[in-house]
Amino acid sequence: MKIAIDASKLEVKYKTGTEYYAQELIFGLLKTLPAEFSIILYSHKPLDKSILRLHPNTQNHIIKNKFLWTLWGLSLALLRDRPDRFYTPASIIPPIHPKKSIIVIHGLEYEAFPKAYSLFRFWHLAIFTKLSAKWASTVITPSQSTKEDLSSEYEINPDKIKVIQSGIPNSKIDKQDTTKSTIQDLKTSEYFLFIGRKELRKNLLTVIEAFDLVKLSQPDLRLVLAGSPGYGYQDIEKAMNKSEYKKDIINLSRVNNLEKFTLYQHTRAVLYPSFYEGFGFPILEALQQGVPVIASDIPSSREVGNSMIEYIEVDNIKAWAKAMIAALQKDKLKSDIQSRQEYTQKFDFKDTIEQTKNIILK
Repeated sequence: MKIAIDASKLEVKYKTGTEYYAQELIFGLLKTLPAEFSIILYSHKPLDKSILRLHPNTQNHIIKNKFLWTLWGLSLALLRDRPDRFYTPASIIPPIHPKKSIIVIHGLEYEAFPKAYSLFRFWHLAIFTKLSAKWASTVITPSQSTKEDLSSEYEINPDKIKVIQSGIPNSKIDKQDTTKSTIQDLKTSEYFLFIGRKELRKNLLTVIEAFDLVKLSQPDLRLVLAGSPGYGYQDIEKAMNKSEYKKDIINLSRVNNLEKFTLYQHTRAVLYPSFYEGFGFPILEALQQGVPVIASDIPSSREVGNSMIEYIEVDNIKAWAKAMIAALQKDKLKSDIQSRQEYTQKFDFKDTIEQTKNIILK
């Protein structure tokens, strides 16, 4: 059997949850697919040779198209190579594809928050995600809520949508990782933490206003926002500068894994205030570290966090402030830390890989 995989996400230098998911799935498939199978990995540039050694019969086909890489370049490559299966863990299915094509659709964020995307990007996602879902022999989603969104928004037959819960990405710490001096200083501070792309969809304006309310009774408290700027960052930056307590809002850029886990270890709670998410990797990462999570009350967060985290009405500023104050008053009990860590053990990437492999081979 010949299996083709879109491996373009392996080339992304600064990976978010979706890219980590793609990496774990591709590596896991290469390690577990039968040795007699032929595997083709498509990418823009040559992949590291260590990746190709994960499976004894792996080829790396380079598609050099800079424009319409998936729609044109990948289509022609699949037409030429004629694989029995095609799998894409975090992209779209090209117009020319095998009958047996499997796609992972992580969420419909662009439908829930279209302002976060350029007009071209929005229509590209809307059109080709819908077409990919219709073209696919099987659609995989990491949550039931994403499955329901696909079924209702795009009228995709729910029988062809399979929910395979994601595991927690294996965030390895490089020996050369170093923590910023600012992060080292935070070890002695009381702070709340947000990690993710700083964009309007993440609802950071509400968190900043809630923080201002909490500061009235908690003068030593700090708010740490870590992540790259995204759509609407200028509005978020304006809100930070407008805050009476802007000196206590720590605005960090993207952090590496060592810095991220250092922040998790010392925060009072992780804030996850998004208007919409397809899954919720930061929730699982925080719980894995035994850290409390306060999240917006949206379906995907409830599905991931279950009874282990606290849910707040997404735009209720006073409710967010009240939850933050309550979190500060709670002691860090060893039993609570242990129960959170034990809860995350069921989110094992080995299960995600095995279920995905079974769908590909079915």
